[in-house]
Amino acid sequence: KTASFSVNPGKGIYYCFGCHKGGGSINFIMEIEGLEFMDAVRLLAKRSGKILLTTGTKELGAFAPLGGERLVARVLPGMESLAACEAAGIPKKNIIAMQGPFGKELNCAILRQYGIRWMVTKNGGGPGGFAEKLQAAAECGAGVIVIARPQELGQSAEEILHEITQGGKTP
Repeated sequence: KTASFSVNPGKGIYYCFGCHKGGGSINFIMEIEGLEFMDAVRLLAKRSGKILLTTGTKELGAFAPLGGERLVARVLPGMESLAACEAAGIPKKNIIAMQGPFGKELNCAILRQYGIRWMVTKNGGGPGGFAEKLQAAAECGAGVIVIARPQELGQSAEEILHEITQGGKTP
C-alpha cells in the first residue's frame, strides 16, 4: 500500500487514488495490457453474468456467440446501430441507444438496472467517459474488460514532420 495505490489481497481488489481506477485482478491485467476483441470474447465465454458492451457497433458481431440475452449494448441512437444490434442477436430490451459521454451515476444506474457483471470498453480517455465507466464499475462490483487500441501503422507525426522539413530524407 502506498499513498496513491492500494491492494487488498484478501478481497483480490486494487484501487489507484491518482487515476481513480480500481477493481479485481482480472480487470487489473486487462487495464494494463488491454485485450483484442476475440480474446475478450474467449475470456467472457468462461465467465458468467450479463455483459455491457460500450465499444460501438463495429465489433458487436464478435460477441454474438456469447448469446444475445446475455449482452446489453450501449450504442449511438441511429438505425445503423439498431440494425447491428439485431444482427448480433441482441434483444430490443437489451439495447440502450443514447448519445454519451455518461457520468458515473448514469453508468451505475445502467449497471444496476441490467444486473451487469462485466463491462467491455475501449480506453477513450476523458472525452469517452473512461474514468466514469471505471468508477461506476468499481462502485457496482462489475468487472471491466478494456479492449486494446488497434496497432497503429505508418509513420509518427515526428517522422512525417522530419520528412517534410528535410525534403524527403529520412535519418
